[in-house]
Amino acid sequence: MTDTSQPNDDAALYFDPFEGDYGGGETRIVDAIVTAPDPVRCHVCAGPIKPGTKVRRIVETCADLEDMPEDESQGVAVSDLRRYELGRSDYLICETCCDAARKDAEDGGERLDRRYSVGFNRRDKVGA
Repeated sequence: MTDTSQPNDDAALYFDPFEGDYGGGETRIVDAIVTAPDPVRCHVCAGPIKPGTKVRRIVETCADLEDMPEDESQGVAVSDLRRYELGRSDYLICETCCDAARKDAEDGGERLDRRYSVGFNRRDKVGA
């Protein structure tokens, strides 16, 4: 996915979609508003995301990044890249769910809760 965003202060970035989860020590390496290049499903509502729409993209990895070189001049071993890619997770959140997140403080999370409910219902229907 191409990250065409500039650093910004979008209110949609303030909510943590994984709050309350028992993470496995993941490191968040991308958290930005970007343009979706491919059709995918939203992590929150499980709805379709069309290419060209603005989405929140979160990329996390379980790989230990301390040993990774900071730039290409130091060389990166294929095994390091493989370990990084195997431990990497990419999540996209659609425009509608980002809008709900932006209004989270105003409505006490009601819109966002509804978006999660939509996602649970959609996943139940397909058995995912």
